[in-house]
Order: sequence, then C-alpha cells, then structure tokens
Amino acid sequence: MAKQRYKTAHLFLKNVTELGEMFDLNRDTVRKRLRASQVKPHKTEKGINVYVVKEAAEAIIGCEEKGYV
Repeated sequence: MAKQRYKTAHLFLKNVTELGEMFDLNRDTVRKRLRASQVKPHKTEKGINVYVVKEAAEAIIGCEEKGYV
C-alpha cells in the first residue's frame, strides 16, 4: 500500500494498543494484520510507531474479511 498523505492525518493517529482497543483485538493480532497488509507507521512518537487510523482500519477490516490472521 502506498503511503498517502492526508491534510488532517496528524489528528487521527493511534498506536497498536489504541487500535486494538478500538477494534476489540489483541495487540499481536493488530500488529500481524498491519504487517500482512504492509501498512507502514505514519511516524514515530517517543519511540512508539503510530498509524493513520483510516489506513490501519482498512487493513484490519480487510484482513478479517479475507480470512487472514
């Protein structure tokens, strides 16, 4: 997936733990789905990777629909 830029992306960034809480999934599951969909972190804040929620959500839901992980 090509890295896209959104004008308000900085307002919608979440780390793996927060994404897991949003989707009621374990952090390891979120991490596997992001990796399977080749989603790259938007940036690193204080040593923690943060992802654009829109890109992460598409990957997490897409993997679920396809039956991955």
